[in-house]
This record gives sequence, C-alpha cells and structure tokens, in this order.
Amino acid sequence: MHFRDLKTAPKEEWEFIYSQYCLTFPSDERRTEEQFYKLFTNENTRIFGIDANNNAMGYFVTWPMSNFLFVEFFEIYQIFRSTGLGARALAELQNQYKILVLETEPPSMGSVAKKRIEFYERNGFQIADPDYIQPAYDVTKNSINLYLMATEEIDLNAVKVEIYNKVYGVQI
Repeated sequence: MHFRDLKTAPKEEWEFIYSQYCLTFPSDERRTEEQFYKLFTNENTRIFGIDANNNAMGYFVTWPMSNFLFVEFFEIYQIFRSTGLGARALAELQNQYKILVLETEPPSMGSVAKKRIEFYERNGFQIADPDYIQPAYDVTKNSINLYLMATEEIDLNAVKVEIYNKVYGVQI
C-alpha cells in the first residue's frame, strides 16, 4: 500500500472520487461539486490516493494544521472495505503525522455510524468532543452534530478554532 498525491491526478480521477464521495457521505456532510474540486487546487490541503496492487482503493482529504492533521474525508471504496486496508492506511498516516483529528457521525445516526466509531477507536482514536458541531458548508446545507475524534489528547478549543477557520471559513 502507498499514498499518491491526487492533486496531480487527471480530472477523470477527481470525477470518480467525487462520485464515490457522493455515494458515501450524506448531503449535509459533503461539499458541492464545485467546492470539492477546489480542494484539489487549495494550497492548504493534502489529498492522497490509497493505492495497493496497482488499484486505487480509496482516498484521504486532509488539512495540515499547526500541530495535527485534520482528516476531512477518508474513504475506502466499497469493494475494498473489510480487508484491513483502512486500518493500514490510518496507521501509515499516523506514522507521518503524530496527531490525527477527524469528525464522525455519533452512534445515534445508526449502526453504520456505531461501527465507524468502533473502527476509529480500534485504530487509536478517542472521542475528544461528543457535542461537536460541524459548520454548514454553505447556506444550502445544515450544521450537523458530530463527534470530534483524535489520536492524542488535544486542546479542544484551539483545535476547533483552527478547523472552523481553515476548513469551514468560520470564526469562533
């Protein structure tokens, strides 16, 4: 398994990733198509393809912050799930960045959300804020109650300020 910089990938690959993204993430938890494609040209993002055996198997959309890496989106494509690839990808990412922070749906959102939290916990994440609010991506979306999870203890207020400011363009 290795990571590949997707910012230099052909537009057709970006389009494939966007199509998978739309299948995986609920409307309020995802960017519009235009907003998503802008991530590939944003100097503050790092977007990695997760590749193995000459196959694109998933991706990370990340934001390097002052002392942590915010994982905005992480997906292993459906046909490659439950193979251990997600755990290996997170472990490799954590080898490169000591502290990872991400948002995930609370268990009240259903069995998939509960399994996702359990997956992250098995892979070294802890719930840092069970009352976290993901700001709306734009006026057509809603803010959402999510969990903020991290691989280390974090300064919650500082982390939230940085995520809100850099990722969502919101001042708190």
